[in-house]
Amino acid sequence: MAEIVVVGAGLSGTLMAYELLPQLRKEDRLSVISQGTVYHFVPSNPWVAVGWRKREEIEIDLADVMKRKGVRLLTQGAKRVHPERNRVELGDGTSIDYDYLVVATGPELAFDEIPGLGPQGHTQSICHVDHAAHARDAFEQLAANPGPVVIGAVQGASCFGPAYEFLFILETELRRRKLRDRVPMTFVTSEPYIGHLGLDGVGDTKGLLESEMREKHIKWITNARIDKIGPGLMSVEEFSDDGTSRKAHELPFAYSMMLPAFRGVEAVRGIEKLTNPRGFVIVDKHQQNPAFPNVFAVGVCVAIAPVGATPVPVGVPKTGFMIESMVTATAMNIGALLRGKAPTAQPTWNATGRLRRFRRRLPRAAADSAAQRQLVLQGRMGAPRQGRLREILPAQDAARRERAVLRAFRSRQAEHRQAQGGPNRHMSGIVCTEANPTRRQEEGACHECR
Repeated sequence: MAEIVVVGAGLSGTLMAYELLPQLRKEDRLSVISQGTVYHFVPSNPWVAVGWRKREEIEIDLADVMKRKGVRLLTQGAKRVHPERNRVELGDGTSIDYDYLVVATGPELAFDEIPGLGPQGHTQSICHVDHAAHARDAFEQLAANPGPVVIGAVQGASCFGPAYEFLFILETELRRRKLRDRVPMTFVTSEPYIGHLGLDGVGDTKGLLESEMREKHIKWITNARIDKIGPGLMSVEEFSDDGTSRKAHELPFAYSMMLPAFRGVEAVRGIEKLTNPRGFVIVDKHQQNPAFPNVFAVGVCVAIAPVGATPVPVGVPKTGFMIESMVTATAMNIGALLRGKAPTAQPTWNATGRLRRFRRRLPRAAADSAAQRQLVLQGRMGAPRQGRLREILPAQDAARRERAVLRAFRSRQAEHRQAQGGPNRHMSGIVCTEANPTRRQEEGACHECR
């Protein structure tokens, strides 16, 4: 019998548990360590922040889900990993031994690295559903008293996509409320240019994003380092491409959402040979740690080097496509080790698989993240009710799994439209003028039709 432990029950950890199950032998046991039982779907947080979703619609209780799958759920949280002893110390003082460990903790949010950053300071965040709910309250205050808005990502950040997504979501909602003309918008980013995304661009993201931002009258500052944030005022230093200081900005704001830098969680940070100085887990091409070969890591907690030098520190994003590839390879490699074979599966760290679709997503700010294809919230679309996790399809073939999930979405959309009184009538009561389903992603079609 082997004890396999997954630390973390977010997107990476939950997917990891489901992918591992078919790889285990009958006598093996799988345990997942989480902080509490409530799971929330992070890619939908931007919707919660403007009221397009309620938090209960993107939350589920993992206790029943894991019980049905025969997975032991430990809700005390992980206090410290002891790889030299093959043990994880839990938050309540107890511990669990393991034969194989998968670190899928996600990151710790480094708000403390910039004075005034974060929900406990003077800016908002969409990194957690609690933050998104707080951002929603702040947005309603903005709607009542319009003023300047500053959106972006600070130095050292690596998750730039959600910053752009939230920028366009917020702009769309302000237009719907007929407030956009009273709200100047500025995008502040540590990227060397708009659309860099931590990847040195994907196709023509620079041109596409700059064009969209000009069309929507959004100003921007790149190569930006945030020095401090006070009540309604952000101090920003802009750098030239050669790394010299170019200009200092004092940006007033009535509302700001700035994504922070990430670092490894306390449970693994500072463990020699397991993590890098930032606390991210070091892995090889098989997702194994070289010093502790029975320890694997997947998701945002994995150490990945920047794509190149930049005037202001910029990290590399771990996209949904990349995470799914990491998870599948890790499950297959652990399955091989359980059967006395060497690990051979290698994931792709190509982060652009989903981002190539960015061109088609730009005009529709009212769209959930592409990562939502990995999870399906059961129940009628948009209904203000508790969501439930539908089975994450266990098929090993990623393409087949994605096609199956897409079919499930399309089926639900068709059922919903028919229930609402016709193919072009939607939840909001809007009758969409776009009847051609192949063109529903274009401007003019309502967001529920796209």
